[in-house]
Amino acid sequence: MKLKFGLSVAALATAGLAAPAMAAETVNVNVQVEEIAVLSTTQASATMIIDDNQDGFMGNPTSVAKDNFGNVAAVQLETNFSVDAVRFDWDTSGTGVVPEYDDAWAAAIGSGTGNILAVLPQASILDGENGSFVGGGGSAVFGSNTQIDVTGPFGNGTHYFGIGVSTNWGNTMPGQPEFAVPDTYEAEFEATIVPTL
Repeated sequence: MKLKFGLSVAALATAGLAAPAMAAETVNVNVQVEEIAVLSTTQASATMIIDDNQDGFMGNPTSVAKDNFGNVAAVQLETNFSVDAVRFDWDTSGTGVVPEYDDAWAAAIGSGTGNILAVLPQASILDGENGSFVGGGGSAVFGSNTQIDVTGPFGNGTHYFGIGVSTNWGNTMPGQPEFAVPDTYEAEFEATIVPTL
């Protein structure tokens, strides 16, 4: 005896004969970007002591040790790719402008008096985390347009940079005492990574 039957496509599905059922699944692929080049501060501040009428660079004090290329504010660059430069900028707004000097100079502002002492920023590569300017004063880079670029390239690894100033007590502004009055004069600089000049 032969059995004859017929089922529609819809009937096959309800009868469980169209297997297996199609299920939608979702997977995630995460791309995590880590720091590629990082600047950090290793020496947040440095002090220059002026106790006579001589020019000096970060001398402590100017009458004894005129130049000290290790007494500088410093930053560290850690990078996984080639960086063209580290740039140091200073303020150009308000009292950040030194009217009697060109834009290579910065304004150090007296914390007690508000008076301005013009300072000449200089930056360089350091010979280690607590080091001095590589090559001493001969390696110092001077700025223009209110910035200094210490140029590389600086490849994969860790690099150190320092910034200090030259000045003397006579670099005061019109309308202020001819010679800087006793005070602590502060100049602020910002360091930035320059990937391509």
